[in-house]
Amino acid sequence: MSETTALDEAFAVMEAGGDDERLAWYGVLANQLLLLLLEGEPEGEDVSPKIARVEGAPYVLAFDSEEKLAEFAEGMAESATLPGRVLVGMLAGQGLGLAVNLGAASAQLLPQEAVNWFAATLSEEAVEAEGVRPGVLTPPRHVPDGLVAALEGKLEGLAGLAQSAWLAEAERGRLVLAFLAAAPGAERALAGAMREALAFSGAEVELDVAFLSGRDGLSAAAMANGVELTMTAPPEPERPAKPLPPGMDPSKPPKLR
Repeated sequence: MSETTALDEAFAVMEAGGDDERLAWYGVLANQLLLLLLEGEPEGEDVSPKIARVEGAPYVLAFDSEEKLAEFAEGMAESATLPGRVLVGMLAGQGLGLAVNLGAASAQLLPQEAVNWFAATLSEEAVEAEGVRPGVLTPPRHVPDGLVAALEGKLEGLAGLAQSAWLAEAERGRLVLAFLAAAPGAERALAGAMREALAFSGAEVELDVAFLSGRDGLSAAAMANGVELTMTAPPEPERPAKPLPPGMDPSKPPKLR
C-alpha cells in the first residue's frame, strides 16, 4: 500500500467539502512534484508524454508517487519529474487534459478547459513589487477561516526572502500582509506567492501586501499589533551524484514533443 501523500489528503478533504476545499486541492496540486508518464526515454531536455484518451478526450498522465505510477503502468516506466505548476503551464493551450493519479482512489481528471483556467490563475500578474503603504496597522479583526494556514503554506521555504511576515489591518478594515526587511529583488516573488495563496484559499477577502524596512514606526506597529506568520527555511540542497533527470532542474524544465 502506497504512502498517503499531501494530494491524497487534499482529495479526501475536497470529497467531503465544497468549493473552498476544491480550490485548496488545486493549491496543493500546484506545489506537488508530479511524475509525468512518458512514451519512452527522454532525449536530452525533450520529453514525449504518454497520451491516453479518457472519456473520448486526450490526457497526459501524472502521478504524485512512484508507487501509483508503477501500479498504473504495471511496472517500471519512464517519467519526468516536475512541479504541478510547471506541468500545467506547459500544457496550457495544447488541447490536452491532465489526468492525476489515474487508477488510484484519489484520481482526478482536469479537462483542457480546467488546465487552461488553472494555468491562467497561476500566471496572473502578481501585485506590484513596491506593494502598498498603509497609514496605520492595527490588530486584524476579521480573518477568514483557513486564510492564515493558506498563507503560511506558501511561506514554507521562503524564510530567507524576508525577516518576518505580519498579518494586520489597515484603513477601512483592509487586511495587510507586511513583510519586514525583504531581500532586495524578492518583492515580486513574495507578493506573487501571497496572491496565489489567496486565490486557492477560498477566502472572499482583499489582501494587500506591504514591504516595510523593519526599522520604522510602521514596522513597529506591525510587530506590536499584527499576527506573525511562520516562515520556514528552505531545505538544505544536496549535490546529486549524477546528472538530474528531465524536469528535476527548475532552471531547465523539460520540453514537450
